[in-house]
Amino acid sequence: QRLHCVSRLSPMGVYRSLVRAALAAIIILEACATFPTRWQNLSWVKTCSDAEFHETSILLGNATFLSYTSTFGSYYDPKYDNVSLVGWARNHDHVSNPSEGGMRALLFTQEEDTRHTPTGIIVFRGTDVGSAEPSHSADECADTMLWDDVAYTDLPENCKASFSAHQLDYLQRALDFIAEVRESFPGINLMLTGHSLGAGLAVLATGIQNNGGSLARGQEVAEQGFIRAMGFAAPGVNNVLKKKGIGSLNPSKIVALGDVYDPVFVSSLCPSDTTSGSTICTWRSNATESCDKCYEHFNSTDVACRVCFEERHVYKHYNSVLIPGPRPSCDPRIPDPWGERCAAAKNWTRHVAPVLVD
Repeated sequence: QRLHCVSRLSPMGVYRSLVRAALAAIIILEACATFPTRWQNLSWVKTCSDAEFHETSILLGNATFLSYTSTFGSYYDPKYDNVSLVGWARNHDHVSNPSEGGMRALLFTQEEDTRHTPTGIIVFRGTDVGSAEPSHSADECADTMLWDDVAYTDLPENCKASFSAHQLDYLQRALDFIAEVRESFPGINLMLTGHSLGAGLAVLATGIQNNGGSLARGQEVAEQGFIRAMGFAAPGVNNVLKKKGIGSLNPSKIVALGDVYDPVFVSSLCPSDTTSGSTICTWRSNATESCDKCYEHFNSTDVACRVCFEERHVYKHYNSVLIPGPRPSCDPRIPDPWGERCAAAKNWTRHVAPVLVD
């Protein structure tokens, strides 16, 4: 069965027109009773059919949709507060949605009848690029701490004046959230997901938990159940993992999905692969004039790259075009001659600021 829902977000927010398009339709599929058992080894993603891929990707895509629409911020709509995934229960005892700003996460659980082993989906929300405060500012400050390796004491004054170090340590808050879930559901098997920042948190947390969980309260329960990740448009994670003493990731446990024209996702592959060994699967969407111009010079500050960000990174593009469409190709190479251009680029980073549209 399919349920089509139309969102009606508040007109507030600089991205309202894009968000309306992004959330114009949500497809919720009946969950297959057995497919979560395949999550233990994600190698099948490389060769599966579109239908097999959609069983997982659309489910996780819908969870990601709800992470944006049912948590406080620019995309919040209270009508989604109690919406769940068909066949899954939304757990209201385990939710991170601080009104004062901070890491946001939801939990959905399913009981497997054959083994009575609980299975859960944890979704982390991506960066709020709209105008809602304090959601937007908290995410921007947390992004700077996490991806740029900036100490809290070195953050801009507005960050320190508005938020504590505890609030802005999104990775540790994500690890704590996982630990709380595992304590409440002994033996639970978890799939982590999200978009952009949320996907990055999913990949990092999975890598850390599968390397002993030494950075989380969850260290005590690191052997309970498996943890896997499949995220959309994750930034590169190499630098963060190296700082935590973790090397390469297991490609059978982590899948990074992205549009080959998405500037944030491309930054994880260019000028070098910073995905730390995740399985990389790319959708090769149609080129746009702005994206072509962006990748002609690989300059993150170009207006063309900012427009390309809107066209190929915002979740509306993933939710309405990519996820329900043909499965991506699990080939991490970026198109030639981008490789040479990217290698020569001197101003190419994850920092692609969107053009703010009223």
